[in-house]
Amino acid sequence: MLLKIYTSLEEGKSEERRDFIKLTKGLSKRVRQRLLRWHDEFEKKESLGLPLEAMITRWVDSLEGDHFALTFGNSLKEYSDTIEKIVKKRSAERAKAIIDYLFKKAKGVKESKNLYEKAIGEVGEVMRFHTRLIRKKGIKLDLSELGF
Repeated sequence: MLLKIYTSLEEGKSEERRDFIKLTKGLSKRVRQRLLRWHDEFEKKESLGLPLEAMITRWVDSLEGDHFALTFGNSLKEYSDTIEKIVKKRSAERAKAIIDYLFKKAKGVKESKNLYEKAIGEVGEVMRFHTRLIRKKGIKLDLSELGF
């Protein structure tokens, strides 16, 4: 297995996009364009606003990355400050964005308000559980500013 190390996040994303284009080369032009559009939509800056599905996908991707680091990482306590910054910026911030989005949606509807509130609770519970797992590894983690 070849491991690539990129000098920037953008460099990795550019190569990933080129690889995606190569992988879809055998599909019809219409399907390729649609898939590439979805890929680009997923990759666009979060601050520009994303559909809920993309927000959830990014959040789950962050949780998976955290889990991988917790499972296979060494000397995690030693890197506690860095891990806290990453979790705040990725997993926790993305969970908060989903909760904010759902909260806004819940305000606009009466008939499905309970469903939105339930989803908000579930996102919060997943994040609190995730936080407990990280703390069990001896990593200090204060996510109170984000509500977790």
